[in-house]
Amino acid sequence: MLEAKKGFLNGVTEGIRFSYKGKNTPNEDVIQALGPIYIIALAYSLKETNLANFHPQAPVYYTPGNYFLVLEDNESSIFDGMPEHVAYDLGKALQGKLIPPGVEVHLSELEECNEDPHHILDGYTTKIKELISDLQIPQLTGDSTLIPIDVSKLGDCLWKDTPPISLEVLNDIISFQLYLTKLEDIDSPIESMSTPQDNIIQGTEDLPQETSPGTHSTMLIPSFLMEELFIHATINAVQLGKLTEPQDIDNNFKPIADITILISALSYLREGRNALSKVFKTQPAQIIYPNEIQDLHSTFHKFVGDNSQEFQVDESETSIFKHLRKASHRLQLSPGLKRLFLTQSKIDFDIDRLCKTLLALENNHKELEIVQQLREANPLHNSGIRQLKRREALIKTLSKTVIGQPQAINSVVDSWFSSSGNGKEGPRLILTFAGVSGVGKSLLARSLTDALNEIEETDYRFSEFSMAQYNSEKQSAGLFGAGAFFSNQPLGSLTKLVRSHPRYVLLFDEIEKAHSSVLSSLLSLLDTGYETDLTAEEEVDFSQVIVIFTTNIGQNELSQNHSGHNVNVFDVLRLGTGGQNTAKMPPELVNRLSKGAAAVFEELNYSDLASISRQLLSDHSEVMPGLKILWPEGFEYNLIKLTSPEINIRRLPARIKTLSTQIIASVGSQLDPELDELTIKLKTQDNITTLHVNCSVHILSSETGLINSIKEAASINNCNTFDFNSFDTLCDKIKSTPPQIVLIDISLMGTTDFEIERNFKQLSELNSNIKVFSFSTESKTPDAFVNNLKLSTSLQGHFELSNSRTTPEQMYDKTFFIYSQEKEIKQLNRQNLEVEYQILPLNSGPSPEVELLLSSTRQSVNIEDINNKLFQRSVPKERLSDVVGLERAKSRLTDVLTFLKQPELFSSHGTKPPTGYLLAGDPGTGKTMLAKAVAGESQLPFFTLSAGDLMGGKGSNPVEIITELFSKAKKYAPSIVFIDEIDVIARSRSDGGNAFYVNTLLTEMDGFEANRMPVFVLAATNYPERLDPALTRPGRFDETIYCDHPNYEARLRLLNLKFKGMDIESNDLDTIAKDSIGLSAAQIDQLFRETNYAHRIKSTPLSYEFLHKILIQIRFGNPSEVMELNEETKRETAYHEAGHLIASKLLMPEIHIDYVTIEPRDQSLGFVAFRPEIEHRSESLERIKKRLIIALAGRAAEYLLYNDRNKVSSGASQDIRYATALVTRAVFESGMSEELPPISIPMLAKYHKGELAQKAESIATAWIVEAEEGALELLRSNWELLDRFAKDLMTAESMTEKDIGAFF
Repeated sequence: MLEAKKGFLNGVTEGIRFSYKGKNTPNEDVIQALGPIYIIALAYSLKETNLANFHPQAPVYYTPGNYFLVLEDNESSIFDGMPEHVAYDLGKALQGKLIPPGVEVHLSELEECNEDPHHILDGYTTKIKELISDLQIPQLTGDSTLIPIDVSKLGDCLWKDTPPISLEVLNDIISFQLYLTKLEDIDSPIESMSTPQDNIIQGTEDLPQETSPGTHSTMLIPSFLMEELFIHATINAVQLGKLTEPQDIDNNFKPIADITILISALSYLREGRNALSKVFKTQPAQIIYPNEIQDLHSTFHKFVGDNSQEFQVDESETSIFKHLRKASHRLQLSPGLKRLFLTQSKIDFDIDRLCKTLLALENNHKELEIVQQLREANPLHNSGIRQLKRREALIKTLSKTVIGQPQAINSVVDSWFSSSGNGKEGPRLILTFAGVSGVGKSLLARSLTDALNEIEETDYRFSEFSMAQYNSEKQSAGLFGAGAFFSNQPLGSLTKLVRSHPRYVLLFDEIEKAHSSVLSSLLSLLDTGYETDLTAEEEVDFSQVIVIFTTNIGQNELSQNHSGHNVNVFDVLRLGTGGQNTAKMPPELVNRLSKGAAAVFEELNYSDLASISRQLLSDHSEVMPGLKILWPEGFEYNLIKLTSPEINIRRLPARIKTLSTQIIASVGSQLDPELDELTIKLKTQDNITTLHVNCSVHILSSETGLINSIKEAASINNCNTFDFNSFDTLCDKIKSTPPQIVLIDISLMGTTDFEIERNFKQLSELNSNIKVFSFSTESKTPDAFVNNLKLSTSLQGHFELSNSRTTPEQMYDKTFFIYSQEKEIKQLNRQNLEVEYQILPLNSGPSPEVELLLSSTRQSVNIEDINNKLFQRSVPKERLSDVVGLERAKSRLTDVLTFLKQPELFSSHGTKPPTGYLLAGDPGTGKTMLAKAVAGESQLPFFTLSAGDLMGGKGSNPVEIITELFSKAKKYAPSIVFIDEIDVIARSRSDGGNAFYVNTLLTEMDGFEANRMPVFVLAATNYPERLDPALTRPGRFDETIYCDHPNYEARLRLLNLKFKGMDIESNDLDTIAKDSIGLSAAQIDQLFRETNYAHRIKSTPLSYEFLHKILIQIRFGNPSEVMELNEETKRETAYHEAGHLIASKLLMPEIHIDYVTIEPRDQSLGFVAFRPEIEHRSESLERIKKRLIIALAGRAAEYLLYNDRNKVSSGASQDIRYATALVTRAVFESGMSEELPPISIPMLAKYHKGELAQKAESIATAWIVEAEEGALELLRSNWELLDRFAKDLMTAESMTEKDIGAFF
């Protein structure tokens, strides 16, 4: 102790000049004389310095500042046990508080002391003793606790000249109180002490008696514990109704702390919990406190919550915790608690020793019953085994509440389990929940709170913070307090919660929306487990808190991870990709989050939604007291349908409430108000089912009778069934041909629970889309085992057939119902359809019945898309049955419909579905109608784009339009995109096409993912050969479907449909159908419209002649009204066309000629209309040469007419062009010249231009010359026939097939 005193005084005096009577005094001489100075020094330092920083276990008593100082007696001292170097550091620190730097200290002259510095100590000691005597300290008795001493006169006893303690410091000391605690003159044991309080121990022999009459006993209590004791004693007073307002905590308020208060205080202090956990061999956060302690915690929480605002005390504002800490010197200790502290060392305070002593006390008094309850609540079992059992219980409990998230639950529970090991800095758990919204993230956080309270009995509470409300720097103060610099400010909402109840599950929802200052403030919390409330100026302990962050960052990447790869959530958060929110999370925060665990939440499937709906309906059967609704079996699926197209769990409770209100309202006027209880029975009728459901069912069973019963039931639904007697053969079949439903005899899955579970997991891995159900036929399978299989595998349900309550047929019907309902829900959702319904009362009375009728559906469109011209607001009404002809095209598109209606048929087989088809054909052949019919047949959203939309005007950007088109289509997928005249934007890049347009189309079509809802692309073109080859390869436009002109049967059907009900002979329509060969469907429609117009408006009677006239107009146009031919030109034209016709009739009589005219039409003076050939013939050399003669026969006829080449007109230019093209293809490309090898001259010319090309040109020229000579020879020999036909044509101007036939 002497060394410690010397070290302390050296620290106080080092570097300071001392003088006595004007003479410098060596410090070593002064040291001996300054012994009492440290009393004054410590008294002042209590307000400024936490001595625990220097000597955490210093044996000093509590003061309002930090530590309480005990006047030393002969037995004990503040320096007992303190190392010399620590005492020196303490003295040096206090020197800076007491003596200004550079000051020369003049020691005052004392009457009672001689000039020997060694006697100054005696003088100071005398003065202090006189001072204490003057203060008239009362005689201390055994029940005395805290005695205030006014030290305002101490200054007079010390330096009279230039005191090192300034007047300001002295004023501070005047307002400060020094406390002494003594137990003095105790003549009897503690248990004999009398006290008015009921909660003070009477007769506690378990506490040793360390005091004896006439002795002074000292208790050492650190300030942090003394303050916490006072706070909890105050809360106890609130609970007992002895305190209602914090302002009542005045000088007369002296709460009593007993053993219960001590345990409660220890539960709020990290040091206390750690000490208790060592005794119980458990984690601090898992200590179970008796109900009395938990009730005190609840009162604490409420009291702080009600008094979180600063309030006025003594004309100054303070917070509740500041106020309690300042008043804590008035705490009174029960004798039991006082004796407990007396058992501890007077030299240093050891909280571990205190807790060991506390928990070793025997329950021989009422006050110690709480200790026995604490011991019983925390038995010393094997903590590892206990944690394993708790882990299993946690998974089961959470899985009952949080449906469809087994991986997330396992991640959370595994993190909880790992936190039960060695302790670590920071909160108890740090969890990050990632994934799409509406899948149970908040629910899991709440459920975790309830599960911990049920399984650990640890009294956790839950609070959620929406971080969207903390998106500015100012709002950060709302969490952690505004600070002591601002008046009338509340405690931080976050720190207040945890200070008032240390065990919390805190959910920070959408953490990415918080301001950066909020995120920065959370860093220290996550690092150390501490956070400071700036209003209370108090550090709050978060070490027992479970911190959960939810985020939407990366939800697209996580939800689209169909490959099943492990995705590092924290990498996703660092990158900040996905979802609508692309904000990156600060890397320093992500690093803290990565200390904990991440749970990825998957999108809920329809089975999960059905389970959730079933539970919600059960919870909402009683609408209000005495009024219930009896929901029908299977109604959970109808409930989900009624939330379409925004199907998610958040909408389900609201829909139930709406339905409940409407059901009650439908019978409300008929109800008897005198009825005490009423149950409304609901029935349903589903009229929206337009989906044809067929499926394949695999049965694993060895019982023939059962298999046959299932097969018979399945045949009603046209479902295929396959049976197997071994698990391996079943798996092989699933690999090759996946079914939709699998029914499994659980006894064939293995002989042990482990083997059965492993095999069910193998089924899940083979194909997770299959509906798997199990059944038992011999003995009942334990429910616990079945439930575990449902949680750990893809098992959908289990049927007990052993008790004969369920038949095989009923089992199949139930599984087929589940499959068909989920499939229909999927269709409603993917088509963005809203279900319309009616509620109809069936009967009233004491047992009313109501019917819910699902009546129809309608397309739902987001408001921002309503005015988008790319989006057809309603699904097209056309059907494939409305398309006449095009049988080949309709057959291929029927396959597309199967894919669009049942995309799972492709995905279940691992087959990539087609991306798009190209519709090619002449204008008017039905390409657009085909596309609409596919959309109408599938009832899917239809998006259209034409060349006019792309090139529609100034400022239009085709690339942006294409991107927007596919973006909308994906949004409403499954959907159909139709691009008309695609050749305008997708022309081959090697042929001058726009690379930006083509690349954009390629990018969008390549962006379709196999496992997402499909977007099917149909495109139409008149020129498929012009398209860029990259577009027409498989994987983009997988196939080109040619839309041909309608054949005779199709034309006749079209005509009959159009003219149905009109007064026209069927024979006439049959003839028109034959005459209209080569017409497109659009032209036949035009024929009907123009005929109908003339008939209705002009009252023209319907006849073959009338229809044929309009048909001619449609095929060949109307004669020109402005172009008139003179007689010579008319004669020349007649002989020209007669030449073509006569040559054709003579050389190729099998070719039908429908019409010949010399009336000018469409820049042509006349023409011969050859009918397209129904049967395709290969072009032989003979036929080609005949065609050449026919082509040049018009020019030859003109020459023969004038017998002068100079008079031949230029009207044969088209004929010459045709002849040249024909001979070029034959000679250059088709190898039809005997003088040339079978070689493609144009292909060869790309690499080498040689003699072959020149020779081919010579041959082609020779063929043309030969054909012209042939035409001349043919017409000369038949000039009379030619001349007569030309003259008849000049007279008639136009001749039909009938007229031509009559001539010949």
